[in-house]
Amino acid sequence: IYSKPVASFSLALPPFSCSGSPAQFTDTTPALTDSNLTGWAWSFGMGLGTSTQRNPSFTFAQAGSYPVELTITSDQGCFATLTKSITIQQTPTVDFTNGPSCRNQRTQFTSITSAPIKSFQWNIGVNTYTTANPSHVFVTAGNSAVQVRIVAQNDCVSTISKSITIPVELSPEFTVGNACAGKQIVFSNSTVAPNDPVRNVQWIINNQSLQGNTVNLVLANPGNYPVRMVVAGQSGCT
Repeated sequence: IYSKPVASFSLALPPFSCSGSPAQFTDTTPALTDSNLTGWAWSFGMGLGTSTQRNPSFTFAQAGSYPVELTITSDQGCFATLTKSITIQQTPTVDFTNGPSCRNQRTQFTSITSAPIKSFQWNIGVNTYTTANPSHVFVTAGNSAVQVRIVAQNDCVSTISKSITIPVELSPEFTVGNACAGKQIVFSNSTVAPNDPVRNVQWIINNQSLQGNTVNLVLANPGNYPVRMVVAGQSGCT
């Protein structure tokens, strides 16, 4: 008469038992003294899936409680079955938004999460930040990878990555036509913006505020007048 196995298994704690990520199971059945364990049959509850590996992983799409069954078989044909309820924790959702990404200006990042968060880790270029809503200065134009990894209070982990485009900064230029006292003077934006089209143009001329790609203004007296033009691209950079 050979020994009957005493089936036993464990489930790793979060982040390894969270919804949407592989839950790691470990067979903890004690070794037999007179035979060897040779077969493992797992059922992950409610027809979700099975495995014949000794220490399988299985991904549960939703958080909740699941009946998991393990049947152990020895090389002498003896077997034992254990069914117990396991708990899968809710993985938090994560996203982020950012303000205008302009070279040599601070870009503000804002995290969006669905649960209380224990820790944040942002990787922006070669820099790392651990606050919920960091700001970062991009020193070169082009594309930059941005990743945020969050750990929820239940120790489940979620990560999101995006590519952020930092445009070549605008170089404002304008022309002045009919610059005669008492006449309609024409101020025209001539900024070249190959990869960040101009969205808005604001003028301050002789302390008067005007808006538009081309504006007209009468200056009654000859002389020198201060002209300031601010252009904003589609990116929000100014």
